[in-house]
Amino acid sequence: MKKVFLSFILIYLTISIQAQNKEQNDLIKIVEELHQFIFIKKDSSALERIFAKEITYGHSGGKLENRKEAIEDISHNQSTYTNISIDSIDVLFNGKTAVSRYVLKGDETNKNNKLTHLHLNILMTWIKEKNKWKMFARQAVKLG
Repeated sequence: MKKVFLSFILIYLTISIQAQNKEQNDLIKIVEELHQFIFIKKDSSALERIFAKEITYGHSGGKLENRKEAIEDISHNQSTYTNISIDSIDVLFNGKTAVSRYVLKGDETNKNNKLTHLHLNILMTWIKEKNKWKMFARQAVKLG
């Protein structure tokens, strides 16, 4: 009886770990795609799908935007971004809520041709709505 019980526990733990790893990989993929939509494609329809209705979007300079403002600002941004990379992605889950944290590096050239090197720590809060992850909050902080 003990062997059956231990086997059941082992199978349950294995399935749970695999499910969590899949969930983590899925969310990491969404984070990576989101940066393509924000920095490269400036795709407002993709942002509409990924942003929660009640999102708060914080920039590294302290500017806070709601959903409409963030989508409009991103899709009309005249800066170009190069060498964008994401390092050290960490994801933490709690039921239908997740937090992702990572370092973003890259270069921004604004409409006046001014180059800024980006080195940001980005924290995002995600909520699960109808089996899809939606970004509920974002805050970027400049790193030295």
